[in-house]
Amino acid sequence: DTRQLLQSITGLAEKSDVRALELSLIATLSKIIKAKSIKLCQLHQDFDIPERRVLVCAETQKRISLDSEPGYAECLQTERKVVVPEDDHVVVIHPIRTRNGLVGFLCVECKEEDRGDQDIISTLLDFYKNYVSLLHDTERDVLTGLLNRRSFHEKVLQAIGAQGSPPRTS
Repeated sequence: DTRQLLQSITGLAEKSDVRALELSLIATLSKIIKAKSIKLCQLHQDFDIPERRVLVCAETQKRISLDSEPGYAECLQTERKVVVPEDDHVVVIHPIRTRNGLVGFLCVECKEEDRGDQDIISTLLDFYKNYVSLLHDTERDVLTGLLNRRSFHEKVLQAIGAQGSPPRTS
């Protein structure tokens, strides 16, 4: 439904940070395509072995080794969509690119690969790429690439909020 798709894109455009955008992208796709599950994973350096990369799932923040996921490793190497057949379904792994290159994957588990759904996914991933670039540009100083004052202040407040309020002493 075109109307539902446009409403979903409007909802995505309301997000002001990348994490909220990622969660909204997953929720949006869950409403408009036929899928058993959808997850978005970002590529990160491994804490223990810096030259190794790991996946971090957007929803759970769970870390997954690329070594244990051959479909993701193939998608990383080819930078193209990979379809992994399973017993009674397929897993379609889409590369996620920003101007910084390949940054993660969108993984869609579905009964079969549906061309219409894949077109919607591609369109929304293009929107995601452009919107992440826009968010990056509004948060950072053009010359230095550092967070601007407003963004720095927001990140500090988020970090303080994540730590919880300090214990009260009497």
